[in-house]
Amino acid sequence: MKTALYLLTGLFALARACNARAQAPAAPVPFRLPDIPAVLTAPEDRAAYLSVHYWDHFDFKDPSLIERAEVTEQA
Repeated sequence: MKTALYLLTGLFALARACNARAQAPAAPVPFRLPDIPAVLTAPEDRAAYLSVHYWDHFDFKDPSLIERAEVTEQA
């Protein structure tokens, strides 16, 4: 009886592990660039504002954002 219980428990654990891998990964959270004020019309001013405020909406607690090259390499 104990052997059957251990076998069923093992099969259940294996089925759960296989099911976890089969689920689709979550969609990556889009990185939001800061909104540049319309008052800044000169390209130098707009670039300066963007360079200062680029990381304003970046969630440093989320390791998946750090691994995304399209977000971190643009800075």
